[in-house]
Amino acid sequence: MAEPSDGSGAEAGGRRVDTFGNRPSSRAMTRYIKPTLWGLLVGYVVIFLLINRDPTEVNFLFFSATAPLVVALLVIFVLGVVVGGGGVMMRDRRKTARAARAAKH
Repeated sequence: MAEPSDGSGAEAGGRRVDTFGNRPSSRAMTRYIKPTLWGLLVGYVVIFLLINRDPTEVNFLFFSATAPLVVALLVIFVLGVVVGGGGVMMRDRRKTARAARAAKH
């Protein structure tokens, strides 16, 4: 006859019993966690795009334009990636050039 469990995962004999089998490795869990997180992120972005479709006026220095808010946000995002990526590329080039000059001397 089985004794009632106290929820600790141990039997009366002192040996541990996992209810769902062996515990998977962290690498195996990553295979499931990464796609789940990407799916949640994609779902969030789709909902964000659907919510922010209203037209908005964007004022530039000499003119203004009307565009959906999503388009304005995506343009600003792309500009940020280009400027930020350009800065990183310039920093890496300088670092490489300095290393090459130091190797010559």
